[in-house]
Amino acid sequence: MIRYFLTFLFLIFGQFLLPIIAQTAPTNPSQIDKLNVYIDCRTYCDINYIKGEIDYINYVRDPQLAEVHLLITRYPMASNGLQYTMSFIGKGNMLELNNTFTYEVLPNIPRDKSRKILVKHLELGLVAYLLHTKTSSDIQVKIADKKSTQNAATTNEDTWNYWVFEFYTRGSLSKESSRRTFNVSAGLEIDRVTENWRITQDPFFRGNYRKIKQDEETIISTVQRMGSYGRFVKSINQHWSVGAFNSFASSTSGNMQFGTRLGPALEYSIFPYEEVATREFTLAYHLGYHHRNYIEETIFGKFKEVLYDQSLQLSLRIRAPWGSVFSSLEGKHFFHDFSKNNMEWNNRISYRLIKGLSVDVTANFELVNDQLFIPKGVASLEEILLQQRQLATNFDLYLSFGLSYTFGSIYNNIINTRL
Repeated sequence: MIRYFLTFLFLIFGQFLLPIIAQTAPTNPSQIDKLNVYIDCRTYCDINYIKGEIDYINYVRDPQLAEVHLLITRYPMASNGLQYTMSFIGKGNMLELNNTFTYEVLPNIPRDKSRKILVKHLELGLVAYLLHTKTSSDIQVKIADKKSTQNAATTNEDTWNYWVFEFYTRGSLSKESSRRTFNVSAGLEIDRVTENWRITQDPFFRGNYRKIKQDEETIISTVQRMGSYGRFVKSINQHWSVGAFNSFASSTSGNMQFGTRLGPALEYSIFPYEEVATREFTLAYHLGYHHRNYIEETIFGKFKEVLYDQSLQLSLRIRAPWGSVFSSLEGKHFFHDFSKNNMEWNNRISYRLIKGLSVDVTANFELVNDQLFIPKGVASLEEILLQQRQLATNFDLYLSFGLSYTFGSIYNNIINTRL
């Protein structure tokens, strides 16, 4: 009786199980018609464009289903351009076949050309794997003319000596019958980054204007914040860097008529800086001088004051085929009173647990005991609702959790951008 029952179950469910078994069964590389590739890239990759240009591979939905796991990361360059790192990781029958290389995209390169460059390098990296498939007989190699390439390289002279300037401005307007809101922001980013130096200075302005009418009463709120942040960092070797930082700020909501912070900094990287694309583990120390002029008298009876502080920050960043991790722990305090301190712990984890199952967690926690700028007196309800004044607090907590599970067809080669 049991034998007949098992035979019945096989006939009913066999048609569903056999395709799954066939998808996961190991194959001989030389017999593979199409290479299964998982592209691990964030929003800066145009996946639809890649699929349209490279149609001789299978795009799978999970790294566990791939013969090649492609991890693409990018980091800003000195000229505000981007450096891309492509890590090709062989899996299954391609397990011992790994390759990593980088390329650069200048800031004035249009988006269309940028994605063409990405596809070109992606194809170059796939050649080593395609040689083990039936597609190998269709591969063609063409080398550009060496003389023309050299002549083009000699004409690329940097007349700006690595200095890059970027101006930005934004504005928004929202209007209703009884309410009007206007936001404006502007700034200038000045950067010079070389192998030995990193220099930045970023002045900015943020403004928020609100007008609310309620019956016969009109409420007008204006919140402004302006200032500048900068740093000068000198690379000593693959592990040590030394520098100085500065900030100048004025904030109506932060009770700051004018404030400045200056000081030196020292950083040690446990991993060499050249590995920053995949992993980074640093310890940074800051020593700061503050000079503050307040708009209103503070809860400590101050209209202006000079302060000194120090901070220590430990940061970890990892980007790997199984996901990514970021964690930062920073503690700081003022020298005149060690009880005036701050501890901030920021974490973000994205991890693939099993095939198709991923978990994302963001957790930020801050212990706040250094709000010396809080104005004396009780904030009105109007100031609180319009966010015209920051309120005293001794902690700040943010937690986000996400879980996703994907199942079904392992292939995702179709391009369809319709409604």
